Amino acid sequence: MRFLTLEQSIKRYKEIEFALNASTILAITDERGMITDVNDAFCRISQYSREELVGQSHRIINSGHHPPVFFQALWETIRSGSLWEGEVKNRAKDGSCYWVKTTIVPLLNEEGKPYQYISIRTDISEQKRMKEQLRESEQSLSTLIDAIPDFVCFKDGRGAWIKANEYAQTLYELKGLDYQGKTDLEIMGHDPLRSEPALLCMESDEETWNRRETVRSEEVIPLSTGENLIFDVIKVPVFRSNGDRKGLVVVGRDITERKKVERLNEYLAYSDPLTHVPNRRFFEETLDEMLQVAADTNEEFAVLYLDLDRFKYVNDTLGHAIGDKLLQSFCHIILQCKREGDFMARMGGDEFTLLVKGYKDRVEVKALAEKLIHRIKEPIIVEEYELFVTTSIGICFYPSDGEDAQSLMKNADAALHQAKEEGKNKFCIFNSEINKKARKTFSVEKELRRALNHNEFLIYYQPRVNIHSGKIIGAEALIRWNHPEWGMVSPGEFIPLSEETGLIIPIGEWIIREVCRQVKDWKAQGLPLIPISINISAKRFMQRDFITEIKQLLDDYDLDGPQLELEVTETSFISNPLAAQTTMTKLDELGVKVALDDFGTGYSSLSYLTQFKLHTLKIDRSFIQDLSKDDKVRVITTSIIQIAKGLGMEIVAEGVETEEQLVLLEQYGCEQVQGFIYSKPVPVDEFEQLITEGRLQPLGRS
Repeated sequence: MRFLTLEQSIKRYKEIEFALNASTILAITDERGMITDVNDAFCRISQYSREELVGQSHRIINSGHHPPVFFQALWETIRSGSLWEGEVKNRAKDGSCYWVKTTIVPLLNEEGKPYQYISIRTDISEQKRMKEQLRESEQSLSTLIDAIPDFVCFKDGRGAWIKANEYAQTLYELKGLDYQGKTDLEIMGHDPLRSEPALLCMESDEETWNRRETVRSEEVIPLSTGENLIFDVIKVPVFRSNGDRKGLVVVGRDITERKKVERLNEYLAYSDPLTHVPNRRFFEETLDEMLQVAADTNEEFAVLYLDLDRFKYVNDTLGHAIGDKLLQSFCHIILQCKREGDFMARMGGDEFTLLVKGYKDRVEVKALAEKLIHRIKEPIIVEEYELFVTTSIGICFYPSDGEDAQSLMKNADAALHQAKEEGKNKFCIFNSEINKKARKTFSVEKELRRALNHNEFLIYYQPRVNIHSGKIIGAEALIRWNHPEWGMVSPGEFIPLSEETGLIIPIGEWIIREVCRQVKDWKAQGLPLIPISINISAKRFMQRDFITEIKQLLDDYDLDGPQLELEVTETSFISNPLAAQTTMTKLDELGVKVALDDFGTGYSSLSYLTQFKLHTLKIDRSFIQDLSKDDKVRVITTSIIQIAKGLGMEIVAEGVETEEQLVLLEQYGCEQVQGFIYSKPVPVDEFEQLITEGRLQPLGRS
């Protein structure tokens, strides 16, 4: 054994002392707790000198942070000869505080009682400061997380809950419950309605860990009330350094209302708001999908295009509210008649479509069309009205009548128009002849637009004659179309089309202006002036600027009001009687007469005859044709004549063609007639000759 020399022992002692002074705070106290010695480290941290400390108790550095019971327990421990360890907050001479980790070792005498205490302290102020900062940060974070109106929870490596914010606790009804350490299933599994969503949530947790990345998804969270909420959930997996699962951070935002809005928007985008069936957009997308499938399977399917016959008349006569309810009833009937699997949509207005597939043969499709026609022609009760309507249906088939959506819809529409032309209340299947006709209709529409700009329209005039004297007392202006290639086009071909396309408005404006120009020309020539009747469309009659236009034309062509008579039908005023009454009153103030055309063919409310300022009543040609054949028609006709006369109105019979009709009308008291019995509509030069002569004899009379 080698012994150290004195010098070596002193050197080693100094080295140990230096090391202790550098890292350890030492103090020695006697059995009474009075300081007998301290090292330099104690002096540095306490800011007291050794002289100031020796002879003092540790109360000199007491911060007041610890309660008396803390020190009582300390002294009880060390006086019993046991070692004491703990953390103590002390106060330095300048008033600043510091924390030390303290170990007090009692030195015992031969009797086993402490006679001296050595306290070994380590400065942990920085650790305590960092720990306090961490605690404050955690507190702030916890407060912040609790304030977030979103679901936030932390789970351990097996998916059990560790902590949840206020929102999550309220959502899951966890307040006051010991939820920590429990899985979703353990929290919600007692409720059968919530157990399945809980399992799905746990499966989602498992998937997140397996993917080892942040996962975003939508999850359903069931409430105890039975309501299901939809959450946009983000899950962040946390792993230990060795790759083992440590936990999971789950954040979720309630998007239930947003999803409702999205569903509503999707519903509105693909559903008709009036009938709640698929709309045109939905139909077009469905048709495209069917075409893609059919191209692979080579399966035939049918397109049925339906609309209500005379719907416009009902809508204009009884109002849009009744019209809407009629459409709803029409839709309901189609839904009842269609087969399961058939796709139905409303295309707009009174037009509906059916996509029919999976049938045995085309006979089955025809049977469906016949069923629809039969059901719809039955009386439909809408409020206090019993409505009798029919439907026309156009049918085409994929792929024989078209291999794309545009062709199929065009051909189904063409077949629908053919059904209407053949008398309505029937169906037509598309064929090559219909195709030719449809092309012609398209061509007519195109040429009709061009005709307005190329002065291809003409005005023909049909005289109105006094039945007793044969004097020409007026005339009706009728439009004709002289096409450069087709020649004269029948009004029956282009007038209905102009009404469908809206061209009736500019065409009507052209007619009025041309008649005014012609009357001014006759006036300049010194020809006899008679009232000229002009047919006015219902749309134009109800427009706000109509009166302004008439007044301007009278001023432009220096005409008097009585030189014009405007012919309107009942649809011109029944949808808005008050506005129509205002228009008629203003026309009366201008001296312009108003005639009610086609009386007896529409709603024909007698109240209109007294409500509106009507000058002339025109009996429709349909009554005149049956005048000599049908007793009921004769009764109605004589009644109309007597009512008109009683109200001081002029009465005109249209479409008079035979001597027999003329004689009967004269007997019934009708004084004015218009028809082929006197003259067909003639061009301007021929009409000028007629008004110059002034009188006409019925054809066949000498």
